[in-house]
Amino acid sequence: MQKVAIINPHLKHQLEHAEALEASGWRISHQARAKGDVILVSGPHFALQQQLGHPRLIMLDRAFWDDPAQVTAWHIDAKTGERRPPPARADRELWHPEPRPWKTREQSAVILCDYGMDPPAELISAAKARFHCVRIRKHPAEAPAGQVSLGATLAITDCAIGWKSSALVEAAIMGNPVVCGDPRNPAAPVSAGHLDATLYRGERRDWLEGLANTQVSIKEISRGLLSTLFAPIFRD
Repeated sequence: MQKVAIINPHLKHQLEHAEALEASGWRISHQARAKGDVILVSGPHFALQQQLGHPRLIMLDRAFWDDPAQVTAWHIDAKTGERRPPPARADRELWHPEPRPWKTREQSAVILCDYGMDPPAELISAAKARFHCVRIRKHPAEAPAGQVSLGATLAITDCAIGWKSSALVEAAIMGNPVVCGDPRNPAAPVSAGHLDATLYRGERRDWLEGLANTQVSIKEISRGLLSTLFAPIFRD
């Protein structure tokens, strides 16, 4: 079975992923439409759209706890495009941060923009109708000079609104109730689905354990852990 990892040659961190993947038997390609029995894409932007629908598609993405030595690993469902975590394994030691208590005020909100997208005017209007103060935070790759950190923004804001941004995960951990417009976002299980809904302030323990299970270290990748975690994909 041919395992092909598609890497953006212009991104340093993806080239580091490539070294670990190559050490564990993956063939490296820089072509977004490369073919293979199992396909791995590094990040959601370079080749994911071209590979959607492949029955054995794995994606690496940024780690949730901002650890440069780790990434998250997902199986991308061929029919829905949704991210599926690997099956839980009892022999892995998993860690996740302790969630902060949910904030109870609903006076302010921040809209966390996706890369390459501005929030539609109607969404801004709807947010302002519910919250007294609404901030807009650009994606870090498009942020203006002087934009404060995500943590600082969430610390002074009650709630967070977004779509695909993984920053919504950080918001939920920090205790900011979340409105998530994309059911495929990892934060969706602990979020309200639209601005008119009651904000979620329930349990987060199982959700965090599930996210922790997706995190793998670069060293684990070089030792072949992906083939073990996603064994059902390789057997099918």
